[in-house]
Amino acid sequence: MFHFKSIGAKLTIIFGILLAAVSMGMGLTSYLVAKDALSDSVNETILTAAEEAAQIVEEGLRVQINTLEALAGSEWMKDPDLSDEEKLRLLKTEIERSGHIKMGISDLQGNTLLSNGSSVNIADREYFTRAAAGTAAVSDPLYSKEDGQLIMVYAVPVQVNNRISGVLIAIRDGGVLSDYTQKIKYGDSGEVFMVNSAGTMIANQDISLVENMQNSIKEGEEDRKLAELVAVVKEMTEGKKGAGEYSYNGINKYAGYAPLSKYGWSLAITAPKKEVMEKVDQMTQLLVIMSITCLIISILITVWISKSISKPIKLIAEQLRIVSGGDFTQEVPGSLLKMRDETGILAGAMDQMLRSIKKILGDVEEKSIEVSQSLTDIYSNMSLLNRSIEVVSATSEELSAGAEETAAAAEEMNISSLEIEKAVETIAEKAQDGTGMVSNINQMAEEMKEKAIASKTKAVDIYMKSKTNLKSAIEQSESVYQINELSQTILEISSQTNLLSLNAAIEAARAGEAGKGFAVVAEEIRKLAENSKLAVFRIQEVTQLIVDAVTELSHSSGEVLDFIDGHVLQDYDELVGMSEEYNLSSVNMNDMVMDFSAASEELFATIRDMVKTIENITCASNDEATGSSNIAHEAASISAKSNDVIQLTQTTKDQSDSLVEAVAAFKIR
Repeated sequence: MFHFKSIGAKLTIIFGILLAAVSMGMGLTSYLVAKDALSDSVNETILTAAEEAAQIVEEGLRVQINTLEALAGSEWMKDPDLSDEEKLRLLKTEIERSGHIKMGISDLQGNTLLSNGSSVNIADREYFTRAAAGTAAVSDPLYSKEDGQLIMVYAVPVQVNNRISGVLIAIRDGGVLSDYTQKIKYGDSGEVFMVNSAGTMIANQDISLVENMQNSIKEGEEDRKLAELVAVVKEMTEGKKGAGEYSYNGINKYAGYAPLSKYGWSLAITAPKKEVMEKVDQMTQLLVIMSITCLIISILITVWISKSISKPIKLIAEQLRIVSGGDFTQEVPGSLLKMRDETGILAGAMDQMLRSIKKILGDVEEKSIEVSQSLTDIYSNMSLLNRSIEVVSATSEELSAGAEETAAAAEEMNISSLEIEKAVETIAEKAQDGTGMVSNINQMAEEMKEKAIASKTKAVDIYMKSKTNLKSAIEQSESVYQINELSQTILEISSQTNLLSLNAAIEAARAGEAGKGFAVVAEEIRKLAENSKLAVFRIQEVTQLIVDAVTELSHSSGEVLDFIDGHVLQDYDELVGMSEEYNLSSVNMNDMVMDFSAASEELFATIRDMVKTIENITCASNDEATGSSNIAHEAASISAKSNDVIQLTQTTKDQSDSLVEAVAAFKIR
């Protein structure tokens, strides 16, 4: 913080700083406004220049394309009787005139015959694909498949009878676009470059960047310093037009860019920011010189003004110095009172102040004596009040102690009642859960009873059906005995047949040669009778086994039916009876649990009301204890403040006495 001994110096410095700030502010504002205006103008100008340059390049490319299309549409180019070699010989004049490196004719498979006699396949080139599809195309700078030279290729379709029969190409030096850009000028050191849709350089004053196919976007991935340039190039690859700024190799540049949409390229014009903003720098220097000149003149005027202001103030200050010594007998000089400006008003105010202070000091002296006497009376009364407050404080503390004991007991009662409430609530919840469980048991007993009755009915039905079917089956099995009878009959027949065959054999033997045939038949009949007899014996054996099995089955079935009739059906009767008793017991238990649940709910409600009542008692006891404690605390606080008032009263009396002595030091008469 600066300290000034002279108000003139203070005014001079303050106004000097203020004027300097105003001058600098106005200069800076002018600079910024001019800079922004010039920057906007540069952006518009450089964008317009970029658009015009793009049109120039497009026009140059259009001339070459139009020339090629005219050649492709000529009659001799469409003539099928002319070979490609003859057509290329006719194109040599055009190659020399247009400055092409060479020209070529391609079929639809990309097989190309060049004017120098060599052949190459260009089916994989984008410009060929577009031309073969019916659209004229210009390639980016690329390296030739034939000799590795950097070239650009113009391609147009050759149509015969409205059908594309091939492609006519013209090969030019890869720096053609760079030649266009070098002819475009912007300022003293402006530059022009072009990129394709991938951000690769296709035209630049530095042809090595084109040859190396420099790509700023890829370089920006490794060098973060190129972020601004990458942003501009990305805008260009997206086919946008606009203006921007970037830094490259330590040089800040403005850039305006516009697309060549037909070819998927974009052209940018750049200029150093220092060169563009040169006029702004000149204006800045002029503003600085003018600001310094105005500042010096303003300081001189401020010195003169400050002296005219400070002189009367010094006189007033001298008068105030005399008054500060306690001498109010001196009057303000008349020359100051006659002044019509603020200084005169200040002098008049000071004169009025001196008169008022003289009157105030007289009144203060008189009132100070009265205040001193009043403070003596207050001191006596406050001492009596303090003793009474101490008695009230002691009584309040006793009440507070009793109330705190009551509150503690109520709090313990409240805790116990809360525990009882939780226990009763748990009993009520368990009773409610028991009601649900008993209800489920009752339902299960009813279902078990119904299932037992249904099972018994089903078992009886099955038993009766099985008994009937079994008796029927046993009765039918008795037909096996008829098999024995039939077997016996077959056995008798086979014996008679055997006897008959024996008689026939005897008769055949008697007949001699005439009976041999009959003897053979008789022998076969005898064998048949023997086999039938053996079969009958086997049937009788099997039949006997069946008879034995049927007899055993009949006996076992009788035992099963007796067991079902004597035990199973009786067990089902007992199960149904037990189900009915179980159902009745569950109903009784359900009624008991329901009564217990209702009683526990009523008990829980009663306990909850009791807890609320105890909580209210606890709160009231706590409030009583707090109130008593507050009263005791406030009484103690009042007693302390009363002592403070007594001390302040004594201090004020002493200060009043000192005030009387101090007022006596002033000269007012």
